[in-house]
Amino acid sequence: MSFLKGLSIGAKLLVLPGIFVLALLLVSGLAYRGLATQQAVIEEIDQLRFQQYRQVLETSAASQAAMVGAYAIGARILESNGQASTEELESYLEDMQASVDDMRAGLDKVARETRLGEEEKELYRAVQEQAAVVGEGLADFKRTALSDQIQAASLLGRVRADNNGLQGQFNRLLGLQAELTSRAFAEAAKLQQQVSRMLVVVLLGASALAIVVSLLLRAQIIRPIREIEQASIELRDGDLTRRVRVMGRDEVAHTAQAFNQLIDSFQQAMRQVAGVAASVGASAEELVGASARVAESSTAQAGAVGAVSTTIEQMSDGIAAISTHAESLRSCAEASLRGAQDGHLALSRLLEKIGNVRFAFSAIRGSVGDFVESTTAITASIGQVKDLSAQTSMLALNAAIEAARAGESGRGFSVVADEVRHLAQRSATAANSINQLTMKLESQSEVVDEALSAGTVALDDSSRLLLELESTLQQATELVGDSTRGVDRIADAVSVQSEGGRGIVENVEHISRMAGEGDAITHQVSRAVVSLRELSDELNLAVGRFRFEA
Repeated sequence: MSFLKGLSIGAKLLVLPGIFVLALLLVSGLAYRGLATQQAVIEEIDQLRFQQYRQVLETSAASQAAMVGAYAIGARILESNGQASTEELESYLEDMQASVDDMRAGLDKVARETRLGEEEKELYRAVQEQAAVVGEGLADFKRTALSDQIQAASLLGRVRADNNGLQGQFNRLLGLQAELTSRAFAEAAKLQQQVSRMLVVVLLGASALAIVVSLLLRAQIIRPIREIEQASIELRDGDLTRRVRVMGRDEVAHTAQAFNQLIDSFQQAMRQVAGVAASVGASAEELVGASARVAESSTAQAGAVGAVSTTIEQMSDGIAAISTHAESLRSCAEASLRGAQDGHLALSRLLEKIGNVRFAFSAIRGSVGDFVESTTAITASIGQVKDLSAQTSMLALNAAIEAARAGESGRGFSVVADEVRHLAQRSATAANSINQLTMKLESQSEVVDEALSAGTVALDDSSRLLLELESTLQQATELVGDSTRGVDRIADAVSVQSEGGRGIVENVEHISRMAGEGDAITHQVSRAVVSLRELSDELNLAVGRFRFEA
């Protein structure tokens, strides 16, 4: 039954009650047809056979009454030695003639029946012919009795022989009616057996079909849900390569598609996070190098300040030596400025990468929200499954009640109704299991959402630290700029030696202070870079527990 794959869960759950209703209709149709046919046979027996049998008996009784009248006339003639009065004979003859008329009327009524078979019609024609012979004999007897009583008495033997022949025909007709009635009863019994066998076959077939359909429906609903459960467990363990096989087009198949799309989105987001983590690590390494260069520049700057102090003490050695050291200090200050600018650019790139990571985490949380909504839709569908199972159970209970009313003939139907009710109960149990699975999925989704929230908080902390580091680097850049300007002032002081040694001393002290501040800033940058490297390692460790497709 591959067509079941294209149906929704609600439609699948209606298949079994539909089969059950069709079986009921088929059984009802067969029972109605059997009852109608049996009723027709019973009506034939009652309205045709019994009526014909009764009519034959009445006609036979009329012929016998006519013979009794003839015997009474003969006995009266013999008692009176042929001297019976005409009035007395006419009274007997009228009774005899009335019986003959009743016999003929009964035969005419039987002959007008249109539902008789050929054998019956032929036998009725023979009876009518023999009755005509008996009627003619009785008519001769009547005429003779009025004219010659002794001769009339002698005709009784011939009339009796004709009547015996008529009674034989009546007996044959009664035997035929009894045989036809037996045939009708046998046909009714045979029809009842056929209908009973057909009902048993239909009920057994419907039961087998209902069991097969129930097993198929159970397999098509439970198997995809178990695959989703297994994939969820593997997702919890960090395997992003597992996909759920989509079977059919029902709500479970839609959930499997949504689950696969969720894993795809999650995998893509984790790849982006891994890339951003690698970029953060590389940027941290660059910042380490930049910090080292800044430290070297600060050391060089301190050395330059010492050289300037020596130059001040040795001013007598000449303006040339001071100028040389001033140019060296200018180069160091420019190198420090470039190092600070490089660190500022590296921090800007790192902030951009962290922004990408935050966006990826937001996308993951959105996918988790979609998955929770899909799980909610499954829960709603499970509610429909429970409602349909309850309705099916109620229908099976009503069917069992009707089968109990039917008595012995509904016993097999009651077994089928109990089986359907048990299947509905198992469907409700399966729906409860599905509901528990969806609740587990919701709890696991909440765990994933909490983990993503923690990652977002960590990224926010990283952004805050990097902003502080950027502010520190900005201060370092400003201080290095101040150092450069100080060196320029030293050069100006050297070129304008007329200002005297006091101005030179002040400039040297100013440079010394800036060098100390630059060294402190360099240590702060180094500590921030170490923190950034630790955050990058933690991010790589968190991403490393997930397995991706190649």
